[in-house]
Amino acid sequence: MKALLILLFSFGAFSQEFLKCQFEIRDNETEIEALEESKVSFLIRLHETEHVKREIPLYKVRVKSKENKEADEREMHEHQILAFEMDAKGTFSETLKAQNRVFDIIDTGDRLKIDVSRVYDNMSIDIRTDWNHWNFVMGGPYTREITNEFNALTPLYTRVHFEKVKKKLFGKDQLIIEREMIPIYYSCQKLDTSFVIQTDLSNKENMLYSPLDESGSATAFKN
Repeated sequence: MKALLILLFSFGAFSQEFLKCQFEIRDNETEIEALEESKVSFLIRLHETEHVKREIPLYKVRVKSKENKEADEREMHEHQILAFEMDAKGTFSETLKAQNRVFDIIDTGDRLKIDVSRVYDNMSIDIRTDWNHWNFVMGGPYTREITNEFNALTPLYTRVHFEKVKKKLFGKDQLIIEREMIPIYYSCQKLDTSFVIQTDLSNKENMLYSPLDESGSATAFKN
């Protein structure tokens, strides 16, 4: 009987795999250092044939000039800040309130969508925004190696545009708006059960959290 229990426990342990991913928005255009980057991570446990989906809202954070709090709408364009929801409503808002800044937070309507499925030892990850997507498969044995590492060659682009307002050369009161797409960088890593148990990652299982949030707040990562 004891041998059977050990066998069942071992089977349960080896039938699960973990996927850890982190997403980054870098180089927001602002003089406020704490708002230059936004990050979100998750660690999910998948059994064979399991399928998990998640959507992460993207927000614009608009800040008025510190020198002129009565400035018009165009003043908001000086800060080009895109953030994941947890940062926008968490650390970013707290930072701006502490600095007594005038700001607002706008839901862009764009979503970072993650779709993960596992069939035996193959883990398929599809990451997309409304503008772009990236798909890759992790196969083979358990590994601690980073399989897809974010770099300049693998950004996702969001349809969210930041508006850079500039005056036309031929008219001081006429404006031209430049728009640019914003990249999101990512990394994903396949982890074995023993590694997760032996590290502080175990308390983040099936949770979505921001590495920038010192309080460690997180939300459940559900189907």
